[in-house]
Amino acid sequence: MSTSPLFYAHTSTLSNGESNQDKSTWEPLFTPFGEGVDQCQGENCEKCKNLEPQHGHLNKVAYMAGEFAAGMLPENHSDGKSLQKWGYRAGLWHDLGKFSDEFQRKLTGERISVEHAGAGAVQSRDIFKMHLSEVTHHYPLAAAIA
Repeated sequence: MSTSPLFYAHTSTLSNGESNQDKSTWEPLFTPFGEGVDQCQGENCEKCKNLEPQHGHLNKVAYMAGEFAAGMLPENHSDGKSLQKWGYRAGLWHDLGKFSDEFQRKLTGERISVEHAGAGAVQSRDIFKMHLSEVTHHYPLAAAIA
């Protein structure tokens, strides 16, 4: 039995241009592994490839960003897989701020300004800080995310 997502990326729009408040039509923010997602690490996910509307927004963006990044090098280049993983991570983190309560309230029609794009850039800084003595290594990934 599938449960309704707790977080959403986007509302849907009615034919008159207004936001549809029926959450069953909204795009979920993320589809966790195990909910019809067997291999969603940026490859071999048919739901991501087909941009299925009820599949997680971040899953699809991560997949597409990974494909784009890998495509910057000639096919079968030794660094292609590495670039794919960096692109996947950037896509996965690009809308982390949409997990905030404020952003979710904005989707329900509350008239508030919410900054959501910076959270993933901050995440990249925090992850790199744990592993590197030089904390500037996160800049390229943070810039791509932001």
